[in-house]
Amino acid sequence: MNTAAIPEELKARPQWVTWKAVERDGKPTKVPLNPKGGPGKSNDPATWGTFGQAVAALKQNGVAGIGFVFSPDDPFTGIDLDHAFVGGQPRFCAKALIKWFDTYTEMPMTSDAREIFEIWYFERPDSVLTTRLDTYGHRLMPLLAINEGLDIITGDIAAKTIALLNYQYHARQYANPIDADNCIAKLEERIRRLLASGPLTKRDLERRGNKARHGIWLWDQAIKNLRSAGEITWDPKTKKFTMVN
Repeated sequence: MNTAAIPEELKARPQWVTWKAVERDGKPTKVPLNPKGGPGKSNDPATWGTFGQAVAALKQNGVAGIGFVFSPDDPFTGIDLDHAFVGGQPRFCAKALIKWFDTYTEMPMTSDAREIFEIWYFERPDSVLTTRLDTYGHRLMPLLAINEGLDIITGDIAAKTIALLNYQYHARQYANPIDADNCIAKLEERIRRLLASGPLTKRDLERRGNKARHGIWLWDQAIKNLRSAGEITWDPKTKKFTMVN
């Protein structure tokens, strides 16, 4: 699961559930579950949880996935585009919507593709060398699917993606992880200095912090470390990062 690709604005809201696949009328259906235990309901906030609780339940309880519940109290909207691809390319209307909204977009996965990728995700070594590999994987799968003229990520596509990720992991083993840690530490200090003068939007922080030069992996790892340590916070209302005093 590509948690890094999920917008921070959604992660910050306690509107998360887990789900299991149940067959109804011969079709698979996603049944919501409370990440804290028990059944979930899309119209009952008491059965929702935080993003962290949903991810923890996914790892511990073996549920099929997590989901965000849209509510009248939030400013977000979700659009489900069925049969939106032909020959690996989005139909005209789907392409127009994707371009117009310019936001978080996913390509559907078959159940075997999801299972293959999740097995790899939970069994991968936990080290600095595997950081962000799942993000790369979720970006690669749609590209490979489109390249083969598909409108859905299949088990074969997931297997090919994992082969590429494993190659990347072995390539990283030749690099010195201590050097990577030092680069991240220096970048964390740069972010601290930038936010010390006041809150910044994500775009301004990335521009002033020279994210393009440092690279996505190092930058996101530095942000993740600072947020986990409670040194910086993301305010979904102002859409700004702030230094915690």
